[in-house]
Amino acid sequence: MELFSLLEKNEQRQIKLFQLLLEEKGEISVNNVLTRLSVDRATLKEDLFYLQANLENIKQLEIVIQEGNILLIRHGNIAAVDVYYHCYLRYSTKYQILLYLLENGSFDRQKLVMELNISSATLSRRVKELNDSLNEFHLKIKSGRLTGPESQIRYFYFQLFWFGRPYLENKKEYSDLSGNTFLDLLQKEFSFAITEEGRLKF
Repeated sequence: MELFSLLEKNEQRQIKLFQLLLEEKGEISVNNVLTRLSVDRATLKEDLFYLQANLENIKQLEIVIQEGNILLIRHGNIAAVDVYYHCYLRYSTKYQILLYLLENGSFDRQKLVMELNISSATLSRRVKELNDSLNEFHLKIKSGRLTGPESQIRYFYFQLFWFGRPYLENKKEYSDLSGNTFLDLLQKEFSFAITEEGRLKF
């Protein structure tokens, strides 16, 4: 599943804009962005506003427009890129629905629309879009429940958190001393190396 499919179209554009700024070493002309994102000036202005608002949560990056160029200004050490992506993902409606299902097992339509502050029609659309994405895992949201083989549900949520959350957050949560002891023993006994990423996945 493409994680960015969990975002709204405008949020996907803002992520693309952020990626363009990173690719171009923090400076790109407005005209270049308009061409590459196929948007008009009003849309770009709105996207810049929301991108800046999201980056302010981290306080290490700032976006300014100067003489027809968009600049990405760094303040001190910046976090890994996955931290910025997670700023968007964690607030997306579809991601929130998936978290709600994980934590509660099912949802009551009226309760969820109130909690997410969306309409019933929006919830129906987002569930339909999620089902399109979940199809590759042989899963489906039906009658307020995530249905499918238990092993697939576990695998899906592992993928969602592994690729959807910052690496350091996963590292902190998944570090297990007993697991590390066992992996050290395997590594010594069979003379093969286990990467840090492999240890976290174990």
